[in-house]
Amino acid sequence: MRNKKGFSLTEVLVAVMIVGLIGIALASLTVSASRESAAGRSKVMLRNNMSLFMRTLRDDINAATYIEGGNASPAGTGVILKVCDDRTLLGTGISSVNRMGCVTYKFEKGSDTANIVPQNSTRGGKITREDEVVLNNVKYVNSGGYASPSFKRVGNDTTGSALDVAIITELNSTPVVNEVMEETFLLPNGL
Repeated sequence: MRNKKGFSLTEVLVAVMIVGLIGIALASLTVSASRESAAGRSKVMLRNNMSLFMRTLRDDINAATYIEGGNASPAGTGVILKVCDDRTLLGTGISSVNRMGCVTYKFEKGSDTANIVPQNSTRGGKITREDEVVLNNVKYVNSGGYASPSFKRVGNDTTGSALDVAIITELNSTPVVNEVMEETFLLPNGL
């Protein structure tokens, strides 16, 4: 008898098929992990931007002697809050337009409406502080009693003892990545 050395064609084809299936499985895992990693990085970016914005707002509120606005959610675009730190202006009758020592927060509604839930919402908005962008990718929502961005005074009817802030940021990506932050700022007496 002759000694057979090597593999038959069938054994080689089975081995190639097994290696191919393992390669396809590894490739799909790599693609999936890459997608998840990108979504995670986007979520971290949104969270960091939101945290920086909230810190800036908190610092302005803590230094304030007068806060104007914060009575409702914006109807789309415009001034959402004016925070002033000049005590000499209190009670002087100076109009809020000419008030000095104030920082104005404005919201500009985005124009992206594709595939956004709920209907009539937009993404791509921004919040500015003295015309400098402090938060991008803000989602505008005004549906079912929930609004974003929302700056509402709560507490005492005339002045309000706290300011509730609710903001959603959203990236138009696959999958869609969003971050929601709600915070209540306690206001010093008289604000």
